[in-house]
Amino acid sequence: NTRCGNYYNITTADVRGIGKVQQYYVKRDYQKYQNIQERDNQESRNNNNNKRTSQNKELIQRIRNSETLKDLLRLFQQEHKKPEFRPSHISTCWNKATHLMKNERHTINNRTFLPLINHTITTIKDFDVPSLARTAHGIAKISSQTKLSLDPSFWKAVEVETMKKTRIEGQQISNILWAFAKVKRSSPELFHFMQSKILPKLDTFDSQTMANIVWAYATLGHEASDLFAAMSKKAINELDTYNSQDMANIVWAYATVGHKAPELFDAISEKAIYKLDAFS
Repeated sequence: NTRCGNYYNITTADVRGIGKVQQYYVKRDYQKYQNIQERDNQESRNNNNNKRTSQNKELIQRIRNSETLKDLLRLFQQEHKKPEFRPSHISTCWNKATHLMKNERHTINNRTFLPLINHTITTIKDFDVPSLARTAHGIAKISSQTKLSLDPSFWKAVEVETMKKTRIEGQQISNILWAFAKVKRSSPELFHFMQSKILPKLDTFDSQTMANIVWAYATLGHEASDLFAAMSKKAINELDTYNSQDMANIVWAYATVGHKAPELFDAISEKAIYKLDAFS
């Protein structure tokens, strides 16, 4: 470039260079703007998630604080149409109802829980495994002690939704199988499916979970020889952790299905000698 007085001659190359510099700063500033926007959006999402979590915990606590069955069902009517009412709240309602029914069990029937029943059935496809397990367990427990009796379609829905799940923990398996056995709801497909979930993680199961599972299989007469054989080996090594009810359930289950386990029976007999008072 040549200088003429106080001015410079600007070439075409210079103009192009200035344009590139401008483009660079525009891109840099736009990227910076995008980063700020993403950060603000993430903060907003985190705040919303924290708010929903807080609301979720608050409502669960209100359900648990219900003092009577009437209070519980009134709270359900007030809250169940709100968007923040979730499957976890439904399952908590059923679980709480099992603790509140003691003084009203002779008057409980389907009409008592009709709104809760209908909402449970219409939303069951949205349930996660913990909510399915708690709901099935709660309904079965109430049904076994009152005149509550849900339509077979409900239990079919529980079966279908459970078999869609890829991960189910031991306590959840136990609760669901116990529920089906308690209401005498036979389901060979579900029990066969559950066996495939139990065997790979059997080492993680505690004594009560194992006792409830074999009790459920025996009660409904579902074949599970591999499962009973595997549980027998595990139980023999862990009988010190079993209480009298667990041992009684296991003995009954093995005898009912006719699964021979002499080593298990001998071990339980030996332990029972020291726990005779607990068996009376």
